[in-house]
Amino acid sequence: MSDDKGFGSLAWQAYKKYSGLGPILDLAEASAKSAAAAMESNDENELGHEAIKQELQARINQANARTQQEIAIARRIEEADEVENRRVLWG
Repeated sequence: MSDDKGFGSLAWQAYKKYSGLGPILDLAEASAKSAAAAMESNDENELGHEAIKQELQARINQANARTQQEIAIARRIEEADEVENRRVLWG
């Protein structure tokens, strides 16, 4: 994203901070900037290295997303168990 401090930029920064997606969005921004720099250089070796780096980063991001999803599911199950236990105890 742009470094200016217009409303759109401030809204984007707030979204990243409070959505819980900040680290993922920061990686996506860095990745896009890196890819753009490699494309501007027009160097085949640099483009090849960037493509490999992007592929590895995508795999890491996918694994992280799966982990976060599993954690969220486990939390929902735990919360549902707590609610059920309270319902049984308090009638």
